[in-house]
Amino acid sequence: ARWVRQVSVVYSRPGAGDQDWHTDGAHADAPRAGGPGAPYAVCVFVPLIDLDEGTGCTQFWPGTHADRELAGFGPASEVLGAAVAPYVAAGSAVLYDYRLMHRGLANRSRERPVLQAATRPAALPAMHARALAREGGAALRE
Repeated sequence: ARWVRQVSVVYSRPGAGDQDWHTDGAHADAPRAGGPGAPYAVCVFVPLIDLDEGTGCTQFWPGTHADRELAGFGPASEVLGAAVAPYVAAGSAVLYDYRLMHRGLANRSRERPVLQAATRPAALPAMHARALAREGGAALRE
């Protein structure tokens, strides 16, 4: 099987504020009753420094990959106590579904470099290909 990969280093500079909540990829056109289905793309974050409250990290809202109706409601995650912020050591890997809502938290100390990799099969089912096309040129397009 052929795979499409995208690898980059993402930097958060000192003084950067919280990002808005977002997903890296759209939800497929699958019916809600059928659940989210298998992920069509997976992301991996590997921080190149130890993360702490000063450097910030990427905050996630677990479960949002399964419900497209939550798009735009990221701030509710904090009210609900649903967000997690994994402050992990350099070299640790954080894997997540391309559709999961997340955001970078504010950086109050030093530059925060994170290796980011994303991958998906080159051949996608039609509903996943349509979801990827809606992104308008985002990572993982061939």
